[in-house]
Order: sequence, then structure tokens, then C-alpha cells
Amino acid sequence: MSAIDYILTILILASLYLNWHLVQVCRSAMKARKKALRDAQRLLKRGEEAQEQAIADKRRFLEALGEAFLLIGPSGHIVLANTLAKELFQEEKLEGRKVGALVCNQELLGHVQEAFDTDGPVTKEFTLSAANSPGGVQNGITAWHLDSAITDAPIREKRILLRNITQNYLTNQMRRDFVANASHELRTPLTIIVGYLENLMEDDLVEESPGLARKFIGVMHQNSQRLMNIIEDMLMISKLESGHKAILKEQWFRLTSCADDVFSRLDSIREKKQAVLHMDIPTDWELYGDPFYWTQILFNLVENALKQNTEPGLSITVAAAKTQDACVITVTDTGVGIPVESIPFLFNRFYRVETHHSSEIKGTGLGLSIVKRAVEAHDGAITVSSIPHRETVFTITIPLKRFREEKAA
Repeated sequence: MSAIDYILTILILASLYLNWHLVQVCRSAMKARKKALRDAQRLLKRGEEAQEQAIADKRRFLEALGEAFLLIGPSGHIVLANTLAKELFQEEKLEGRKVGALVCNQELLGHVQEAFDTDGPVTKEFTLSAANSPGGVQNGITAWHLDSAITDAPIREKRILLRNITQNYLTNQMRRDFVANASHELRTPLTIIVGYLENLMEDDLVEESPGLARKFIGVMHQNSQRLMNIIEDMLMISKLESGHKAILKEQWFRLTSCADDVFSRLDSIREKKQAVLHMDIPTDWELYGDPFYWTQILFNLVENALKQNTEPGLSITVAAAKTQDACVITVTDTGVGIPVESIPFLFNRFYRVETHHSSEIKGTGLGLSIVKRAVEAHDGAITVSSIPHRETVFTITIPLKRFREEKAA
């Protein structure tokens, strides 16, 4: 082999080696590239999963808030909303919608739009009428607390929270009404007493007109008694509303004993009204509870029926029956009945049914409130139904655990 052939052979071999090496380098580069791509995809997937997890965590947090949440972008479009917000605005999807374009009650939307349009944070409370309250509220109003703030840069979005505070609002309203009504009820007899005292102190009325003075003293005594009754009823309601079971002196007792006591105490009124009282309770039936409060429950219900019905011939029946899961006590009268519009407010403190003889009926206006709270203190519930000029039925339902039939000796 000549030197030239030898050199050519070496060059060919070198070229083949370089090509092979280049292929290996390319393959290694491709493998590295593929690995880098897989790693990048893996990292991207992890980032997406982390982002999805963060979004899911954020949504879980928003759902657990217990308040309607809206996040509104600078353009007025809703960026984020939880389920409570969708229920509040009665929309299946809020994200991407413009606040001003929502089709919901305008009274609620007006408060949200005002909070969005206001620069800076907003905190306010407002009420919605029954017609504009979310959820189809039938009676009264709903109350709401709105809190809004601007999120941190770079994107300044408006965060709005809406919380239903109806229960707190109604509680405060009841407290205010109670103070106002109690003041009125206490002032009336006090004014009468003070007025008659001033008359007695003038011109020696006691010596000159002893008969008239005795009449004045009788009126004062009557109003003093009314004052005492109001105070006692208010104290009783306060005890029952405290929620402490310790106020109940519970024991097994016969319900017929309470009914007999009530009938005896009201016999003079029954006779004057020419009414008839009936009892349909087995003598061996016993309840577990405070006999004092059960006597008060039956007394208030029967006395209320006697007072509300002025026509003779009234029939009142106190009865008890046992169902599969409860003991049911009813007080039924055959009087004028209760207007349907008054029934929802019947157990409110100081509420009186307006009738043509309302001014003639004396009482504290707390009797039925005491009944409701005393029944509830015994784990029971009370309802009322009425057919005008036919009958009115108060139905008390007590758990069977508070009932037993006395075993014969």
C-alpha cells in the first residue's frame, strides 16, 4: 500500500469517527433536551397543580366564610364570587358579569353598586323590605351588614362582603320595642294612681266626701294591682328567657291537678261570662315538668279565652291526647276567633288583637308570651289555629319523654 492510500484510509477512518462522535453528541444533546423538556413540563404541571390547589383552597375558604363574597375588577366585572353570593343575587354564574348588569332586586344592587363606586373602604348596615329580601321572606324585613375594601396593587380590585344580620337586628328591635311598650304599660297605671292621689290631697276630700275618697282609693288599688301584675309577668318572662333549666322545679305531676286549679281560680269569671269549662284529660296521665309553670300556661290560655269573648254561651275545653311520638295538649274555645292577620304576632310581648271591645279587656299583654316561653322551656312547641266565629285552638306538643301513665297501686 502506498503512502497516499495509507493517508486516505486514515482520513476516511477519522471522518467516520468524527461522524459517529457527532451523532453521539447529537443524541446526547437530544436526550438532554428531551429530559430538560420533560423536567420543564413536570415543573409546569406542578406549578399548574399548585395554582389549581391554591385556587381550590381560596374557594374553600370563601365557601366557609358564611358571608356572600364578591371580588370586582376595576372595570366593574365580577372576578370571583362564592356560592352565598350567587344565592343572594339569585344567579347561577356571577364571574365575568358586570355588577350594574345583574338582574336582581334593585334595592340590594343599589347598595353594592354604591360600595363599588365609592373610593376607599365602606362599612354600612341596611335593611331590605319583604318584597326585596332574598329568599322570598314573607313577613317583616331582612337586615344586612356590608363591608368593602380595595385590594393591594398592582390590580386594585374591590372586595365586598355581605352578611345577613337579620336575627341580631330583630333581637335589638324586640329589645327596643319591649322597653318602649313596658314604659307605656307601666306609665298608664302610675299616671292614674298619681292623678287620684293628687285629688285626695286637695281640699280635705277624705273628710268632706269619704264615699268619693273610698272610690278613688279603690281605683288606685286596682291600678296598683295591675302594676304588680305587669312587673310579675315581666320578671317571669325574664326568667324564662334566661334559658337556665334551674328555674324549673321539675317533677312528675298530674295535669288534671293543674287544670282543676285553673278552673277553680277562674270560676267567678266563668260564671259572670256564663261560660262552660270542660276537661278531657285522663286522670292517670302525668307530665314531667314544673307544675307552677304548667298551671300558669293553662291559666293564661283559659283566662285569655274568657276575656276575649264577651257573648254568653262560650265553651272552653282543655284536652290531652297521645300520638306516636308526642303528648298533645289543646285548649279550644267556641268564641269569636282570631283574625288571620294577627296570628303571626300573637305570642309577641304586649301584642293585643284589635277588636271592637279591645279597650274593655284588661291585662298586661304578656300572657301568651309567657305561655310560649314556658312551653319551650319544657322542650315543647305551641301553635294556634282559628276559624272566625267557630273555634280557636291552641295546640301544645310535648315530647313523650315528659309523659307517663301513672301505674295503678
